[in-house]
Amino acid sequence: MATCKRRLSCPQTVQHLWDAVENVRQQKQIANLDRIANYMRRKHGLSAGDTERQLSHGVRDGVLATRRRVGIKGSKVGVEQEAYMLPEEAVKRDGHDWYCFECHRGGDVLLCTTCHRVYHVVCVKEDLSNEDKFVCSMCQLMKSKDQFQLKTEDLNLLLSYTCLRLKNKVCSTGHQSSHHLHQTQTRDLNRLAHVDGDGWKQNQLIYEKMDLATMEEKT
Repeated sequence: MATCKRRLSCPQTVQHLWDAVENVRQQKQIANLDRIANYMRRKHGLSAGDTERQLSHGVRDGVLATRRRVGIKGSKVGVEQEAYMLPEEAVKRDGHDWYCFECHRGGDVLLCTTCHRVYHVVCVKEDLSNEDKFVCSMCQLMKSKDQFQLKTEDLNLLLSYTCLRLKNKVCSTGHQSSHHLHQTQTRDLNRLAHVDGDGWKQNQLIYEKMDLATMEEKT
């Protein structure tokens, strides 16, 4: 059963690299390898070699962009450098996820033939030796009617209750500052909104987004 490489970059490290690029740019400097490596070492303990490798993976995967820039300050005045930038193009969607559904990492993955999910061979719990086409465990579960004994109305009620409990737990953590979240007087999850402008990051890393508001809309 053939595998393919979707993405190689680590999604968590990609977010740290985005922060590094933004941090350097806020200082009116070119986000070159040295400055990004310094940030990653200082903030996340990542070596210069690992940072360079993840930057290369990020450019390959399209979650980072590069451009040649000429330095205008410091020791790099007049020197052309490779500058790393946030992605400029919309992410390409071709029907399958970029990261393993089980471990959320990149690398060689199997593509499910009936949904968008992908898996590393080592992350698949089923025996694949006699299979011609890969159908993931989630699709197998949804096709097995015997697994679902609840009526749709009862399932929606349980899901709605779960969403409410999770929402209350989020609100009780004390992290819903005006910078990150704002909550209106209603208990509707649709009123709990992110205001930090980072929606594009989710689109770059999450192929099929599912959050509490979406779950509640489906109940």
